[in-house]
Amino acid sequence: MKKWIICVFAASLMGGCATMKGPSAEEILTGMWKPEESVAVYEIAVTDDGVQMSGHSEHSGKRLQISDVSWDGDVLRFTSYLASTNMKVVHENRIKDAQTMISRIVENKTGQLRSHTVTWKKQRPGN
Repeated sequence: MKKWIICVFAASLMGGCATMKGPSAEEILTGMWKPEESVAVYEIAVTDDGVQMSGHSEHSGKRLQISDVSWDGDVLRFTSYLASTNMKVVHENRIKDAQTMISRIVENKTGQLRSHTVTWKKQRPGN
C-alpha cells in the first residue's frame, strides 16, 4: 500500500511539473526597471491597450518623455527624451530572464550618435 501511495504521489508531482509554466513575457515586462549605471528608472505596464510606460531621473525627479512605444512579444521599442540634458535615447529591449533585460540603444546628444548595449534590472517594490 505504501509503495502505491508513493508512486501515485510521485506521478502527480511529475505531471504537475510538466504543466507548470513560468511567467509570461508580459508579466515579466510589467514592473519597475532600472538600466545599470543610469539615473533613469522606468515603470512598465502591459494592458489590453498595449504597453504603457513612464520614466524619471532618480537624481532630479524630472520626468522623461516617452514616445513611439511598441511591443511585439519579443522586442520592446521606445524613445525617451530628457529636455534638461537634451538626451534622446532610442531603445530596443529584449527580455533575458525574469529579472534582466538587454537594451540596445542609440544616444543622440547634440547630433552625435553612438550605439551600445545596457543591462536593465527589475527593481523590487520599495527600492
